[in-house]
Amino acid sequence: MIRSRIAAALFLVLCAAGTAQAAPHVKHAGAAPQSSQAQVDGIVSAIVDDLWAENDEHWHHGDYARIIALDRIIVGADPKFVECYATGAWLMESLGNLNDAEAFYQMGARNNPKDAYASYNLGTFYFHTLKDYKAAALVLRKGVLKKGADINDWKTLAHAYERAGDINSSVKTWKAIKAHWPDGLAVEHNLTRVVSIQKSDAAANRISLPGPPPLP
Repeated sequence: MIRSRIAAALFLVLCAAGTAQAAPHVKHAGAAPQSSQAQVDGIVSAIVDDLWAENDEHWHHGDYARIIALDRIIVGADPKFVECYATGAWLMESLGNLNDAEAFYQMGARNNPKDAYASYNLGTFYFHTLKDYKAAALVLRKGVLKKGADINDWKTLAHAYERAGDINSSVKTWKAIKAHWPDGLAVEHNLTRVVSIQKSDAAANRISLPGPPPLP
């Protein structure tokens, strides 16, 4: 069933694309060609919506491998569908396919270079799953400057600095968070805690990573 829908949809896209490509060769004939890039985009969007709905059905049946396969098709058609990268990679994680998960998160971040959520997903994967705190800090540091970044992105960056051993950058990040979100949950507590570490143990600052960027 799903294969027939994909095949039919791809056929429509190719037909529309072919007509759109042929149109420029038609000399001024009065009426504009019916097919256009907008029509192609509309067809692709409908395909993506249909496949995403299909995923929900497979979720309730526990067919995670099928969902992952469809997620790959969806992002191939719509590389800006950030949520699809997140759900697909999370399922890969849950099945123990960490290399595939990392590659899928990376693809999402690469195809959405201005989206904070895509960077946050990759950064938290490094933080929580791989425990690679240096990699997490470097990804999150770029992510906090992107569209959609909020206090949670900055908090996770501060924690990543601390876990990586860069206490100085963690302190700077918590100070920036407090200045921008003075009433943020647990901000004062964490700032006091890392400052205490910084003052009591100079050796706690084991490495020096690029510091936090200024808040936009």
